[in-house]
Amino acid sequence: MKHAQTFARHNRAVPIEFSERIRRIASYPAAGGYADAGPDVRLASNESPYPPLPSVREAIARASSTLNRYPDPSNSLLRRRLSERYEVPISRIAIGNGSCDILLAAGEALLEPGAEIVHAWPSFSVYPHLSAASGARAVTVALDEEHLMNAARYVALNPVRARLVHRAEDWPHSSVRAHLAGRDDGLVRVRPLIDRAPRFADLLEVTAI
Repeated sequence: MKHAQTFARHNRAVPIEFSERIRRIASYPAAGGYADAGPDVRLASNESPYPPLPSVREAIARASSTLNRYPDPSNSLLRRRLSERYEVPISRIAIGNGSCDILLAAGEALLEPGAEIVHAWPSFSVYPHLSAASGARAVTVALDEEHLMNAARYVALNPVRARLVHRAEDWPHSSVRAHLAGRDDGLVRVRPLIDRAPRFADLLEVTAI
């Protein structure tokens, strides 16, 4: 009887207090209609109105024969094929279960209290989760034409503000050099921004190269 009482006492509901980090994370606005039957396509979830191609179904059928085995956690075959096709080093290819998985992994690796994350708003509803989960400060930029230049200026000058370089055009991962030169560089198409700011150097208050 004593053991039964102890068992009952230890199985009562107990309050669980979540961390402040969890409290800060807003509820993800799942697209409505997931539980509904019917042919409606959920465009907000990037669904396609067309069924999988025969080649896709065949690949799934082939893979189903190995469902009893643990999958390759490094996605080495897929990353190697992508590397060969797009001529990008394998070390620069990340695989995830959709954009949410990639963004959350990047946030976990790069963000921490004291860091900043800048994003347009309104925008993808996962962005606020990154700052809430990491404690980083979110810098939101209104998603309209009036504030587009402010967003471009902030992104371009952020490496200078972070004291990584003295001049914005010296940051190798920035589009500033291409925009100052007025020429596409294989990764950046300069016309959309140059059409709005023909004097790009004046916009950034830096000296053109």
